[in-house]
Amino acid sequence: MPPFESHAYWKGYLRLSLVTCPIALYTGTSSTERVSFRQVNKKTGNRLRQQLVDEVTREPVGNEDKGRGYEYAKNAYITVEDDELDAIAIESNHTIEIDSFGRAGATDISYATKEATNLAGGSTESIVNAT
Repeated sequence: MPPFESHAYWKGYLRLSLVTCPIALYTGTSSTERVSFRQVNKKTGNRLRQQLVDEVTREPVGNEDKGRGYEYAKNAYITVEDDELDAIAIESNHTIEIDSFGRAGATDISYATKEATNLAGGSTESIVNAT
């Protein structure tokens, strides 16, 4: 287990022709290494809390009444339930299939969003998680 994070955010297989290797991706940094800030009242120094408020009625909304909605037109929403999202989820075989290799430097590094670490078979190497 890596010292920087206890759980892989993705596990699967890397397939290259007839060779398949199990891999797990871990973030390259831990949350303990990041600095985070809280919102505070400048006058009192007290921490601020956010409250859910209905945009039209301006009434507070409890967590039990909170849901998801897809905005299909300005201020017009279709509500979506968790079971509906589960029903349309794309199945993944958790396998990365490599079709071809590109030249080094051919991809603009600005497409990379976060450094990740691949731990497979006891070896560690840094890779880039591109989205």
